[in-house]
Amino acid sequence: MSRLVVLDGDALLFAPKFSPCNVTIMGAPKIKGTGHATVTGKKVCILGDEHRVRLTATYISPGFPTPGQGTVTILRLASDQIAKPHKSKMSMLLKGKWFDALFTPTTPAMSTSVPPAPAPLVPCKGKGQFITTQIFTTAG
Repeated sequence: MSRLVVLDGDALLFAPKFSPCNVTIMGAPKIKGTGHATVTGKKVCILGDEHRVRLTATYISPGFPTPGQGTVTILRLASDQIAKPHKSKMSMLLKGKWFDALFTPTTPAMSTSVPPAPAPLVPCKGKGQFITTQIFTTAG
């Protein structure tokens, strides 16, 4: 089944729940494409571009309502998000369903107790997806 090709500048959408953390991405998350091929003047995203995604985020978790900070990365793509190489030797990224994401806290969220206690700096797994800007170029 063909799926839409992901392009440079396409948006990323993350579910806010990175169990047990609630994560808020700062800014408008986008992916940068580095493929040689272009669609409407934008480079296609190829396998490996997902590893360059590093997004700043704030978070809270149960018992720690004062926000902390961290980084969101794409951990693993779903099989329906990778096009098999055809003429080129590069696999393009496709819209697909949900990929696995990882939130890694760098500054702990804090409790409201006196004195405040920091949340453990434990990575949390979540989900995300590509939001494509074009609606006609497919692969897969």
